[in-house]
Amino acid sequence: MDRNLPDWLMLIEHWVNRGGIGYTLPFLVGARSLKDNIASPTPNDASNLLKEIFVNPFEYPLQIIFCGDLQSLVFGLYRRRGVFSRDEQPSTQGKMFNSPETNTPSVFVRQDMLDKYGDTSEQLINSIVEDFKDPIIKGIFSRSWDRKWSPLTKDETIRIKNILGLN
Repeated sequence: MDRNLPDWLMLIEHWVNRGGIGYTLPFLVGARSLKDNIASPTPNDASNLLKEIFVNPFEYPLQIIFCGDLQSLVFGLYRRRGVFSRDEQPSTQGKMFNSPETNTPSVFVRQDMLDKYGDTSEQLINSIVEDFKDPIIKGIFSRSWDRKWSPLTKDETIRIKNILGLN
């Protein structure tokens, strides 16, 4: 794993490359707070994380999609037929956002998420943070298959530390 990548990208890439869809915003905020030793992350931390994601494109864009198993929005990687690509046109309806700094693709948002959260990056960031502020404030970052929020499990904490090289 490339340790020079941002923490959120290392986590998402690890999960998606093993067959997962993506991580929720509270999970990513919880992982970052664990890494940065922040006892009580805030919605502002979540907003800053989302702004970072929209501004910093990588080899392949992130994707904001709905996970039916969790009944929640998740952050994954844009891929088509198992290949990650920034140059291909999305195979589903939605919108590709370019980084305001580099004008290269950074985040693809499916149409159902645009309909729910807004169609500009600012609207998306504000609406998504608002939607997830309660679990973030309460420190319950993990969404289980029974669709309930809880603190990070011991296994999740170990996985985060291993992926981010915190051991």
